[in-house]
Amino acid sequence: MSNFSVWLGQQCQEERDLLLKYQPKRFAKRGKFGDYYRWMTSFGFIEAKLELLGVQPLIEDYDLARISDVLLSPEQTQTLKLIQGAIRKSAHVLEVAGF
Repeated sequence: MSNFSVWLGQQCQEERDLLLKYQPKRFAKRGKFGDYYRWMTSFGFIEAKLELLGVQPLIEDYDLARISDVLLSPEQTQTLKLIQGAIRKSAHVLEVAGF
């Protein structure tokens, strides 16, 4: 279990749901791009978001990396695009699996 998963598990259900739904957008809006990147590359976040909300909301979180005012390095942007692409290509399998 990742540190993220442990930390998230310590939050109350309502807080956990709010964090998973809105925190990536909050990070991007507030200019906390390092935090945004860490969450978006955390398997614990990806897994928890899939379990709570499904594939499409997770894919939409990665779209934030393409917005011009989200300042990530080219390498970070490429990493997020690769993760998003893998999730998109696996979406049908994830949906069948109940995500």
